Amino acid sequence: MNKRNATMLAGTMFLKKLLLITIVFLGAVHAAHADESDVYVQSLATDYGLTMRQLDEKGAVLDKDAGPIGKRIISYKGKDILEKHEMYVDFVGPLYKLGDESLVLVALSSGGNACGATYVLISLKDGAAKTTPEFGNCAEPEITATPTAVEFRFYDGYGKRIVETYSNGAVTEAKTTLPLNADPNNNGKDFNYLAPYTDRDNVEKILTDSTVSPMLAQLMGPDADKLKERLEVMDSPELRDDYLVMQGGMAHGFTEEEAVLALSLTSHNIYAAILTNDNGQQTIRAYTNAPRGAEGVQAPPAMKAWLERYPDARLNWVFAS
Repeated sequence: MNKRNATMLAGTMFLKKLLLITIVFLGAVHAAHADESDVYVQSLATDYGLTMRQLDEKGAVLDKDAGPIGKRIISYKGKDILEKHEMYVDFVGPLYKLGDESLVLVALSSGGNACGATYVLISLKDGAAKTTPEFGNCAEPEITATPTAVEFRFYDGYGKRIVETYSNGAVTEAKTTLPLNADPNNNGKDFNYLAPYTDRDNVEKILTDSTVSPMLAQLMGPDADKLKERLEVMDSPELRDDYLVMQGGMAHGFTEEEAVLALSLTSHNIYAAILTNDNGQQTIRAYTNAPRGAEGVQAPPAMKAWLERYPDARLNWVFAS
């Protein structure tokens, strides 16, 4: 796992339909969990006085998770401190310790795919609880904690980094537009600088990047242009197993003229392949500049999965000279 992912919260979103709520504090784990048959109103981290309950539209307490109806209320020592009309309101650990202040992170989600989650911090200090305003941009944050602050870094898919920092009782926001066609952190060692550009609108920018484009041309020759043509129709780039992965096909030739491109976030290794169909015979020309190991090509999982979709295709590997 590269440094960019080292502090990323485990899992894909925190927000699967689970009622497993865990708070970790100074090595002691206090866990409250529920399933559909359990009582939903439960004490969370009793030592710290936090509880969560769900009410229906009439204000009656529900005895189990009832989906998107009503509202969820978090209380501290019997006093309501946060009320949200969200389908999911989850405590996510660990707790963060800033001197004599403890911070509990709360993830909020409506349950849809458009927005993963936004967040609220609950500050516990001197026997009182305070909540921050809601923050986040629906993306999954990278989190860094120090003895004096907790930093949440979000990316918007267009190259903009949003940093929300909690310190001295407040959350402050800073926005930075990261340069494309530049490698500010790795001195030309990898493609990690492209990781924030996962929005569909950035596909052409990635393919014409001042590092990517000439490397593709050198590796693939004329097939580099065919690769770009075959990525004409595609979903957004994805981050998979330390690779930025792009898959697509010709607008009028899907299943016959497709392509895949995987750029390493930890090196300048490139894996690319194009599929052609000549009179019913599928052929794949695959390219890489990565060193070959004793067991042959060590393609990333996303590349292997793409190749396995065409078991009858003739596969020809081309390696950088």
